Amino acid sequence: MKTILSAFLIAATAALTAAAANAAEFELRVGHNGGIDHPYQKGFEAFKKIAEEKSGGRIEVQIFPSAQLGAEDKVNNMVRNGLVAAQATSAAAGLAPFVPDIDALNYPFLFKSMDHYYKVMDGDVGKDLAKEVEDKLDVKLLGWGFSGTRSVWNGKHPVTTPDDLKDLKLRIINSEVMINAFKGFGTEVTPMAFGEIYNALQQKVIDGAETDNVDLQVEKFYEVTKYVSLTNHLYLGAAYVFSKKVFDKLPPDLQQVVLEAGTEATKVERQAMAEQALSARKFLEEHGLVYNEVDHAKFEAGVADLYANISSPTVADMVKRIQAQ
Repeated sequence: MKTILSAFLIAATAALTAAAANAAEFELRVGHNGGIDHPYQKGFEAFKKIAEEKSGGRIEVQIFPSAQLGAEDKVNNMVRNGLVAAQATSAAAGLAPFVPDIDALNYPFLFKSMDHYYKVMDGDVGKDLAKEVEDKLDVKLLGWGFSGTRSVWNGKHPVTTPDDLKDLKLRIINSEVMINAFKGFGTEVTPMAFGEIYNALQQKVIDGAETDNVDLQVEKFYEVTKYVSLTNHLYLGAAYVFSKKVFDKLPPDLQQVVLEAGTEATKVERQAMAEQALSARKFLEEHGLVYNEVDHAKFEAGVADLYANISSPTVADMVKRIQAQ
């Protein structure tokens, strides 16, 4: 009996020793507010694969989708303080509270296409904004992603001109610029966290919101809305940000692994967004959503005063630089 017990203890000790030897030196918690099918998730899955493989198991990445760690701005605070390693975050609700100049990206109808957006963000404007994000949020910006081409949708009636917005209660992304734009159209703006939209639609707290087709699909908003108006008013910027406090604790070789994994994560997210944006509309139309073209000239005229009264000289200059590209 003693022999069997001794053998058991030896085997158990060996198993624990092996487990300890194989345990990762660094556990990185990363998060985002999209669902498990969102391009943000695909980007972080690429990040996890590369970071764990290239580190030889010294890094373990845990992904928390669907705002499990909290709202974007709160998680960015956690990233800044080193409590969370990284987040995929928008240039509006996520970064604007920390980097006011990034609101330059949130002016409606500023970008004309996804290619225009990438040209800007991969150029000098993107580099200047990246430095501001890194300095003010105390992070390493791993890469600029894309959070979709946003349009208005609701369950009451089609929207083809700004006048059609006047009887609607809409959830607008938490950007002062965007909120002011829709208030200028006469919309009743109802701020709320992204994760609260579905229930608010079910309970008739709001009539609709503005997102891209990917969000309409993966967050299942198509179940509780009807009319999509192709305003294409915002090409929403996004970024993968990594805590500087966490980064500085890594040895140089693992810092390089994180940077390489971040670059790849951005590429994967961009590609996934492009592919899903194309397939999402087909899916949404098959599930009963009705798409409407809009009078873009009237919408753009409706935000002319917004552009004419930009209070920040640095934001005004950045807007002009973007318009010139």
